Amino acid sequence: MKLNPNLYRFITTGTFEERINQVLSEKVELAELAIDSNESFITEMTDNDLKEMLKLRQIE
Repeated sequence: MKLNPNLYRFITTGTFEERINQVLSEKVELAELAIDSNESFITEMTDNDLKEMLKLRQIE
């Protein structure tokens, strides 16, 4: 092939991929806020702690 190929680059905003990256970034931020280094992780909780955390409570 003697001809050089043409290369096109499209620069767009508001794409589906961009929105996915934004949502993932927000989830990471939320997870970092929810889990502090001083808090216990679920794997370190006792069975009773887990039951208490997941117990349904009636709102008065």
